[in-house]
Amino acid sequence: MKNLTGFVVATVTLLFLASHSQAQNQIGEKLKQALKLYPEADLNKDGVLSIDEAKTFRSKMRGKKAQRLPSSEPVDTASYEQPADFNEGARCLFMGHSFFIPVAKQFDEIARSSGLPNHHANFVMNGGGGGAPGRIWSSKPHRASATKILEAGNVHLLGMTYYDETNCKVEDYERWIDLAVKHNPKVRVFIGLCWPDAPQAKISEFDRILRVSNERVFNTVQTLRERHPDVPIQFVNYGLVARELKAQHAKGESSEIESLVSREPNSLFRDTKGHAGPLLLEVAALAWIQQLYGVELKLVKAEAVKSESAKKILPLVASFNERFKQGN
Repeated sequence: MKNLTGFVVATVTLLFLASHSQAQNQIGEKLKQALKLYPEADLNKDGVLSIDEAKTFRSKMRGKKAQRLPSSEPVDTASYEQPADFNEGARCLFMGHSFFIPVAKQFDEIARSSGLPNHHANFVMNGGGGGAPGRIWSSKPHRASATKILEAGNVHLLGMTYYDETNCKVEDYERWIDLAVKHNPKVRVFIGLCWPDAPQAKISEFDRILRVSNERVFNTVQTLRERHPDVPIQFVNYGLVARELKAQHAKGESSEIESLVSREPNSLFRDTKGHAGPLLLEVAALAWIQQLYGVELKLVKAEAVKSESAKKILPLVASFNERFKQGN
């Protein structure tokens, strides 16, 4: 063991020599420190370093000189460089409220069930306006959770959302972008616009709110792109999915939606606040799959792929968001 000087090696040695009476949480803390210094030791990319992974990593290092990164230097992310597109998935961190994170979790479920090998997702959720980037930053526990994930240096896609003008200013997004870039210069950013929290409003009013929000958020995205020219920043209005499903229901064109607001599984919204029902969640998640991963829907394992509503709506949503792509 004398020729193995890295922190991970020392950690695994401690595990080998530890008595049965040693506290489990002490071992867990050592593994967490090792993962922060050597993220490549996380062989299954689940964000947690197990004892078996640490042993395997030690074996790979045997005969080599392991160097500990100085605490003043950023985590080396060279081994985590991702191709220009994410058609096999990406390591993601999504931060936001209850009109964003449930879609992110549905997106995660679809990506995993579809066998995208590079996909992994973490979530930091705070309800309502608390899910705005500025509020997550100012909340000590939420900020700490997100920062810990970013510090690993292997987040390739950082997703945030919008609530209203408060705490969703350029500077609020910029703090998170700067932090993400510090730990992984190759990170990409996604800012998603959800539907209005007015499920029972007339289509004209629903449209108006969505258009105003779309303009505000996209102007913010444009400013962020100007200030951070080396960071790909993608804007996706997935709130349009709710608008189109609502319009289909109003016209009686969707047999899959039997009610506008109720707790029944065939309802578009599950409450008067506008939280998504099952179909809305899944179609919105499919829009993310298209926009973020560029995966053909015929390759995706999700019930909504067979939905007539989804077949009509998803091409429209994709066409609408085309104009917001970087460089357009």
